[in-house]
Amino acid sequence: MSATTIRRTCTGLLVGALLLLVTACGSDSGGSTATDDPTTAAASPTDTESSAAPEGPACAEIWVEGATLDKKYAGCVDDTGLVAPDKVGCSSGQTFVLYGDQFWAVKGGIVKYAAEGRTDAKPYRVDMAACRG
Repeated sequence: MSATTIRRTCTGLLVGALLLLVTACGSDSGGSTATDDPTTAAASPTDTESSAAPEGPACAEIWVEGATLDKKYAGCVDDTGLVAPDKVGCSSGQTFVLYGDQFWAVKGGIVKYAAEGRTDAKPYRVDMAACRG
């Protein structure tokens, strides 16, 4: 085999390999694909989750002075969305749950309310002192 024949063969093989590579990878011509068509594109989980309203009990129904906080309380829903429990652990093993600036309770216990705000209310300070032992 001559050097010219080897060069032509190698060049032909390279061109063939490049064509296969370009065909396999597609082109950037901006052509339409199945995902470009909004009728065939599936909604992603984040699209669905963000448009769905949060589920759970209304905070206004849970956090009522004198009511009993459910032992299985896992949060509630208000105008801002889902509100996770704000917990304060006690040395006794109990956990106080706080809501907003005015409510607190132990799971399974009575919901307490301080109109002037928790931190300024003597009952709250007494409960926290007992909690921290």
